[in-house]
Formats: sequence, structure tokens, C-alpha cells
Amino acid sequence: MHRLKVISGHVSPYEKNAVQEQVILNLCRGHPKSPADYFDFDDMLTEKEVQTRYKVRQFMEKTVQPIMCKFVEEGQFPFHVLPELYNIGVHGDIFDDEATSTMERAVILMELARVDASFAIMWMVHSAIGLMGIKLCGSEEQKKKYLPSLSRYESIAAFALTEPTVGSDASNILTTATKTNNGWLLNGEKKWIGNASHNAIIVVWAKNNTNGQINGFVVQNNKNVKVEGLTVKVISEKISLRSVQNCHITFSNVFVSEEDRLPLATDFRTGPSKVLAFSRLFTGIIPIGMCMSVYESSLKYLKDREQFGVKLASFQLVQSKLVQILANTQNMFLLAYRGIQLMDKGKITHGQTSLIKSQNTKLGRECVALARELFGGNGIDRKYGVATHFVDMEAIYTLEGTFDANILIVGREITGQSAIKKGK
Repeated sequence: MHRLKVISGHVSPYEKNAVQEQVILNLCRGHPKSPADYFDFDDMLTEKEVQTRYKVRQFMEKTVQPIMCKFVEEGQFPFHVLPELYNIGVHGDIFDDEATSTMERAVILMELARVDASFAIMWMVHSAIGLMGIKLCGSEEQKKKYLPSLSRYESIAAFALTEPTVGSDASNILTTATKTNNGWLLNGEKKWIGNASHNAIIVVWAKNNTNGQINGFVVQNNKNVKVEGLTVKVISEKISLRSVQNCHITFSNVFVSEEDRLPLATDFRTGPSKVLAFSRLFTGIIPIGMCMSVYESSLKYLKDREQFGVKLASFQLVQSKLVQILANTQNMFLLAYRGIQLMDKGKITHGQTSLIKSQNTKLGRECVALARELFGGNGIDRKYGVATHFVDMEAIYTLEGTFDANILIVGREITGQSAIKKGK
């Protein structure tokens, strides 16, 4: 950073940006930037991906990390920092940007999660799920209407599928859409819907009463648009991902115009399933960043702290746990890296994405538990950098399909037999 300060007074703004990026690249290339990069992951990335990684890391450490503990405690999200995220090139529609590689998107998500999983989840729900619901299932007119404000984070995207009584059995949702002369009436409830409370553009999934198929609709929730019959309440009584604004939504004859029905989502397969198949892999990226963080925090803590007159890092049992965190983290990255390669080739299967998500969250759960244990009593104090990851991993383990649901998807793919039982 000192070299960047010296440079800043001697070049034009355009030249300064180019030189700064080259300095960052030179500092990163050839040796890992953090102890968690034990196998030098940067060497597996393109120069642009490396640059993006460290721009996002710098943003998160400088802008988000100092304030995040307060927002977590209060159950609020720092929406005010999103314009700065946009200014460093991480736009809300980056999953729709052909100039951005799949790996670059994964690197962004990893670095967001490295500081705070709530921040990463909010961004993923917005960019990879809610916005992509409109991108993959919407008309050209809908894309022109909604995507620009979502790209600039002026609006925030949400994805309303889960219901109070319907989780894993997502194709059997109870919320209904009834056709009227000039639109649709939505009735029902949704639960755990992230991002739905703040200038939200909500992609709502409901069962068409005419043909029984799942259709998608766009509903806005902001202070400038009053929607009759729409009630959105933030769920505040939760211990995990506290900064994510998860909401309980009630629809009571909520009118949606025909222009806001997503025309390409004609059933569950072409609607929610299509979007979630795209996003599930990225849920398996988030634990990597979280585990990098707890490994780095643990290593520093154990090398600094003494008990019985020696450093904690010198104990065999301590080293065993520390190495297990490190090994899990490397395995998680490499599994996700291969998944990204397959996705880019158009070869990845539902089973493979489910395997990545389920195994990375399982290993992640082990990592944060070991890290909490290594910190002793300090492991439940947020300021030591482990406690928040510890509780947040519980939600990551379940969202985008429970562990059990995901392994049964893998099992169905490899055996040809479905163990997902249907009632009579």
C-alpha cells in the first residue's frame, strides 16, 4: 500500500488506476496472499480474476469489516456500502456479464464470505438468484425495465419460493395465482425470503390455478409503490445470518399485471429449478471464504497465545485440528474449481452441483466447529473472527437445499433410483 501512495501523486487518474492494478497483481502473483492459500490458488486464476479477488478483499477489509459486527448485532444490513461495491466494478448484474468469468464471480463471492457470510448471501440472492430469475425467465421488456436498477443496487432482488410449510418439496408450493381479466391475483405465504424488505424487486413463484403449473411473477416492495394486500415482515428472531433481511411475506389478493408475469417460466423445471441449478454451485463457494477466514484467525491466535508457558500452536492436538481446517479448505476449493470448469463447458449435472454444495457445507461445518474449539471461550466472542462464521455456517448448510436433499439428488443420479419419497 505504501508503494501505491507514492505512485498516486505522479500519474493521471487513468494511469494511476492501471498502475495500481499492476502493483496489486505483482504483489499477489507467485506467492499466496494469505496462509489459507496453501496450494497457491492465485496461480490457478487469470490475471483479471486475481485483480478482482484483491480489489474485493481490500473493499471488504477496509469498508465492511470495521462496521459489520454492529450490523450483525442489530440484525441490519449495510446497504449504504453497495454503491462503493459497484464503483470497484462489482455490479449487481455481474452474473449476466459475458466479460466476467464464472471463476471471477466465484472469487467475488468467496472474498465477500471471507469477511461476512451475510454480506455474501445478500449479494448472491440479489445477483445470482433474484436477478437471474428475471434474466432467465423474463421477457426483453422486463429485462429492460428491471435489470438496470438492479445492476446499480438501486433496487435489490429477492426470490420468493420457500413457504412456511413447504421447504425441500419446493415443486408443491401452496401460494396460488388466479387469472383475472387484466392480470393475476396472488394468495399465500412465503418464508425466509432474503432481501425482500429494502427497495425490493421480488420474483414470486406461485401455482397457476388454471393448469396447476408453477409460474413466476414480479412484485415490487418499496416506499414509492403501494401494493394492496402485500405484507412483508422481517424475521428478527434468528441466530444465523443475522444481517440478511429474511422476510415472511403474505399475499392477500395481490394484483399483478400480465406484464409482470415471467413468460419463460411455464412450470417448475423452466422456472425455479432452472434458476436454482445455476445458483446452487455458488452456495458451495461461500463456505470456502468462511473457512479461509477462520483458518487465518486461528493460526494467528494460536501462534500468539500462550498456555502452560508455551504457544498454543506447539501442541500436537492443536496442530491436528488446525491442519484439518486447512485440508478441508483446500479440498473445498478444488472441488468447486472443477465444478466451475464443468459449468463453463455446459457439462455440469444437477448431481454434481448438489455434491459440491452438500460436501462443501459439511466440511465447512467441521471447520468452523474446530476453529471455535481452538479459541476456547473466546470462540464465542465476535471480535475474534470465529463466532459469527460458526453460527452462520448452520444456515449455509441448510439453504439452497438441505444436506439430505442434496445427497439424495446425487444418489438418484448415480443409481437411477429416486429415494425422495412422495406421499400418496
